[in-house]
Amino acid sequence: MKDLTVQIDESGAMNVTAARRPPPPVYPNSVYLQCSADDAAIVALSLTIPSLSSRSAATLADALRKAADELVSPATVRRAGSPKDRGVVIDLMSIMSE
Repeated sequence: MKDLTVQIDESGAMNVTAARRPPPPVYPNSVYLQCSADDAAIVALSLTIPSLSSRSAATLADALRKAADELVSPATVRRAGSPKDRGVVIDLMSIMSE
């Protein structure tokens, strides 16, 4: 599957569709993660969070920029899953508290 949209609602329920954009309607209190890939790599990845105030959106964008900058920092990144699943988890709380 090359294009994927994941919707997570406020209760934690997850809905996955084979689409690059969030399917309408986009609901408040939901998070959408869109991923598009070719056969070799991810070519687009975006996060949609509806119903954020301008101030909250700016704060979140700043935290995500800092997370991207700190991705290689051992204090920010820790291993996730098992030895076979070598993903990473970014701890945004340590970034937002700065």
